[in-house]
Amino acid sequence: IRGVLKRKLARLGVDAVECSDGNEALEAMRSRSFDAILLDLKMPHVDGFAVLAQRAETLNSATPIWVLSSLANDAMAEQARNVGADHLLNKHENSPNQVVELVAGSIK
Repeated sequence: IRGVLKRKLARLGVDAVECSDGNEALEAMRSRSFDAILLDLKMPHVDGFAVLAQRAETLNSATPIWVLSSLANDAMAEQARNVGADHLLNKHENSPNQVVELVAGSIK
């Protein structure tokens, strides 16, 4: 899904950075500022909840974060909001085109 989203964003002129796990995401967030961040909650090594919790320690403390996950239940969604998710998208209810449209639309 990451690759598909990156290609679709690139077609809209969005310079997207792809990270394979939470450690890479945090490293990227510490090294540069982004207009928006699209984040999954289930990632290897460091999950999305930990990335959200450490957001303040990066250059992106105020960057809008879109969580794209299966969000198994309302409690997980609420937990994501409580640790800093600005927007929540269920990957089973939103197509890649819808995700790209929402995220790209928020930064233009």
